[in-house]
Amino acid sequence: MSPRAPAYGSGLPGPGQDIFPEAAKEWARRLALYPDEIDILRHTQQTVSGVTTYDYVLDSGGPYRGRVDPTSSNTAGVLRGDAIEDESSEHLVTFDDEVELDTEDRLEWSGEVWIVTSLRERTGRMVTRAEIRRAG
Repeated sequence: MSPRAPAYGSGLPGPGQDIFPEAAKEWARRLALYPDEIDILRHTQQTVSGVTTYDYVLDSGGPYRGRVDPTSSNTAGVLRGDAIEDESSEHLVTFDDEVELDTEDRLEWSGEVWIVTSLRERTGRMVTRAEIRRAG
């Protein structure tokens, strides 16, 4: 029998209540809903003597716990929910909602570098989700 998260009351949340309590997030981590370790490479730019260079720097807070799944169909331009996938996306990555991600960032997972092709933005998000594809 698998462990279950404790109950947090019933019904809809009232004003000021957390919709997804921190304790529930901790249970998700314990149940290995985020099995992968993923490094985030942050996009940086530096200007010296009028010359701008761009680079990627390893985020000091990582590696982050996340989950990487193939896109539902692996075909271009497939409508999923209310968003059209980027035609080059190969996988969908999910992190805790505290993880900040940008389309200029890169991810390092499974010994490869991945490009963030789009972000799945939601109101009142509980997780951070992005579409990714292999770099190169």
